[in-house]
Parts: sequence; C-alpha cells; structure tokens
Amino acid sequence: AIVMDSAGCIWAPNWASVGELACVETDGTVSTLSLGSDSIISVDLDSAEQLFAAIDDTIYEVDTSTGTRVSVYVASDAILDFTFDFNDDIYVETVDDVITLVEADFSAEVVFANVSGDAKLAISPDGYLVRMLGDPTSAASYEEFELDN
Repeated sequence: AIVMDSAGCIWAPNWASVGELACVETDGTVSTLSLGSDSIISVDLDSAEQLFAAIDDTIYEVDTSTGTRVSVYVASDAILDFTFDFNDDIYVETVDDVITLVEADFSAEVVFANVSGDAKLAISPDGYLVRMLGDPTSAASYEEFELDN
C-alpha cells in the first residue's frame, strides 16, 4: 500500500531498491529513505501523520527525517497489509489468513476476521474496513466489514 501525507508526499515502498521508502511529491520530486535491507511490504499514516511501515511480521514507527525505525507490533505471521482506522486502531492481515485488530496503543489485539486469499486493506470514508484481493476479477474479490467506530 501507499499513503499520501498532508504535505503532498506520497510514501511508497521503493520496489526497485529493497529497504527503501520513496517520497514522491506532487511536483515529481523523489527522495528516498533507507530502512535497512529488508523488503517493505506496506506503509500507512496514523491520524497524527506518523509514518509506519510493515517489514516481514513487524510494524515499525518510522522517523521520516532520519530513517530510524522502532518496532511497535509483531504479528503472528508475515504481514500482507495493514491500515489505521479513524481511531488509530490497526487492522493487520497476515499470510495465515487472519485479520487482527490491534488497539491504538498496541496494548491488546483480537482476531477480527478469518479470510482467504492475499489482499490489501483500506478504511472507506463511511467507516468500513475494505479488503480487495490482489487479482480482482469479480465482485467476490471485494469484501467490506462494518467497524465499531
């Protein structure tokens, strides 16, 4: 996943250079931030626009000025995607076909849903968790979960 901050930077894993995040600005300027030598799976921003990145089974809080990363959550298996809701709770989908709901302060987690197939997650403007399979060939490739907001 990619995410855009209020300053106009689109943060995305730089798939050409493993371990790097790219900031693509609206004028086309690109800068990179190195997080190490591991592949970055997904990125997202919380409501305070703090950047987070998923690498293997771990979500890291990222300091965008230095590239320093701090582990904030370790999942049960490799992460496919994650997203923050409007309360800064995190929904994490892993390769073991589980979506886990992680409290905003990382103090608790519960299984939110059992799923199948590899997918990407987002929160819709009307407050639903949206899940789209990587090869969307039909309406069955899309799921929507109502959240308690």
